[in-house]
Amino acid sequence: ATMPSAVLARVSSTSTLVHLSLTFATSRARLRVNASPGFHRPIVRANAGGGLGGGFSAALDKLRREASDAMRGSVGASPSSSGTMVDVRFSDDAPSWEALETRIAKLRKEHGIAEIDENAFSPKKLLRRFDLPANEEPRVLFYRDSASWCPYCQKVWMQLEEKQIPYRVEKINMRCYGDKPASFTSKVRSGTLPAMEIDGVLITDSAAIADALELAFPKHTPLLPYSAGSPEKAKASELLKLERQLFSRWMGWLTSGWADGANRVGFEEVLDLVNDELLQTAGPYFMGETFTIVDITYTPFLERMAASLAYYKGFAMEGGGRWVGLDAWFAAMAERPAYAGIKSDYYTHCHDLPPQLGGGEANGDEKQ
Repeated sequence: ATMPSAVLARVSSTSTLVHLSLTFATSRARLRVNASPGFHRPIVRANAGGGLGGGFSAALDKLRREASDAMRGSVGASPSSSGTMVDVRFSDDAPSWEALETRIAKLRKEHGIAEIDENAFSPKKLLRRFDLPANEEPRVLFYRDSASWCPYCQKVWMQLEEKQIPYRVEKINMRCYGDKPASFTSKVRSGTLPAMEIDGVLITDSAAIADALELAFPKHTPLLPYSAGSPEKAKASELLKLERQLFSRWMGWLTSGWADGANRVGFEEVLDLVNDELLQTAGPYFMGETFTIVDITYTPFLERMAASLAYYKGFAMEGGGRWVGLDAWFAAMAERPAYAGIKSDYYTHCHDLPPQLGGGEANGDEKQ
């Protein structure tokens, strides 16, 4: 099959259009994105018009359908005045996975590095036994996304690893990069990830899964060890609300090309509150010396905020010197084996967020 050299796809309800110039070499291609001359916004914004709830997902589904229609031959329309021209080109300058594995084996031998213990953590593993006998099946079946992009799956994944709960994994595609098998959608009609079966009982929603794991496995390192009505439990609840406020300000800034200065101030306002909370504790974590579910809840989005805002806004959130409490938290998290095995990198996040969110808006200033 051949791909037209130019594809016009409608990407918002206000007729924003994106022009994709696609040249394919092989499936092992590296993506470069360059703004076309005459257009000041190099990143596509999907304007869903309905916030970040169900309307947002529905709008993205509509955009994908229209993009698919365009790829089948609807070429030739002109972009609207509010459109963004994006030039996307592919070149085959990346080694294959096989070549990388060969190179790694050679480097291990040259530097005397032992092979990874088969019992050690690896994102590729579909079964984690910990201390479970070989003849027993884990009580937990964890459905997570195939590419490890989903932040909500990451929260559940970290909880399982920190508590060392034996579990089996079934990887399911996110809609932004693939279809979901009927075997999964027959159980979870919405297709929502993450999902989990504990002793055969299906649970969806990451927060509900987190609560269920704490209840079902109380002997495995409690991650919210506070009694109902205690000051600690009340503080944890307030911190979780603050995380949602920070998420909202981040999304408002990241996906908007308007009022960049005001959006930055709004984000910094809540980030200052998060930093103050960390500075008031006796340890590096949100609840002090103890690592808890609060840290797990913040982790996926603080990680993605630091990456995406550096790339799209030229904003040094991590290691910039202003938010020292947050810097200490990042440093403490980097020392945790479970997080070190799960966390992603800036490059990956900057390129996996647009398919999930519809795009990010670069502000085009000197630092960006």
